[in-house]
Amino acid sequence: SYTNKNILLVKMSAGEDDRLNLDADLNISQGKIILNQNNLPQLNLPATIILNNIDFNSPKILKDGAECAACQIIGYGRSAKTITFSVPGF
Repeated sequence: SYTNKNILLVKMSAGEDDRLNLDADLNISQGKIILNQNNLPQLNLPATIILNNIDFNSPKILKDGAECAACQIIGYGRSAKTITFSVPGF
């Protein structure tokens, strides 16, 4: 979720609206989100993310393979298999 943000899912191309290609530039998989920042800069904003059906002993939020110091785990329910965390961007 992006709090108080209007996200445009179209861009102007040759004077016409062109839809963004979320299939090519946004990948959400088991415990991982990959965003092509060059093609979807409007999604590179602070966000709150909820992942369901996960099972970690000690969850950590990584950005580019390193622990994200600016990210914050808001809640982790091991029995519910849900983690909620905030990110400053992608």
